[in-house]
Amino acid sequence: MAYILRFRKLCFLEPVKYSSCDKAKADEKKSVEAPKVENEEQGAVSAVPEPPGAKLKREGLTAFHPVVLVPVIVTGGLELWEGKPCYEDLFHRRFWGGSFTEIFKRPMCWLEHLSLDNETRLDPPGIRVQPVPGLVAVDYFAPGYFVWAILIENLARIG
Repeated sequence: MAYILRFRKLCFLEPVKYSSCDKAKADEKKSVEAPKVENEEQGAVSAVPEPPGAKLKREGLTAFHPVVLVPVIVTGGLELWEGKPCYEDLFHRRFWGGSFTEIFKRPMCWLEHLSLDNETRLDPPGIRVQPVPGLVAVDYFAPGYFVWAILIENLARIG
């Protein structure tokens, strides 16, 4: 139960207090002093709260056990290390778990590179596909679509 509460506390985001609709109330209270808040950036529209990982670290939370992230079909990335001439321009670049434009450009070549050998169940001769190493494979699915990036960042802040 304590682990669930820690996880909920890690993912908690504080609401931002801002209202642009109450102009009548703003006119009434012209000399209102805003409370001083440390380490909070304020903009015209919203304020960025302190990240949950930094807040928990400041409160004294420490890591007890390592966290293991196992990438699966959506969050894992594959990159080409050796391939056929139709994919020679994709050396060490992601072709699974990123932009899927290569599927539409060259579908048969893409399928050939993802298929396994029927007898050995390994990569076919002349083709080598490897998983993307490290946390880079699971943080972002595609540009602009984070999967585990926020959680990884907050866990790193805790230690």
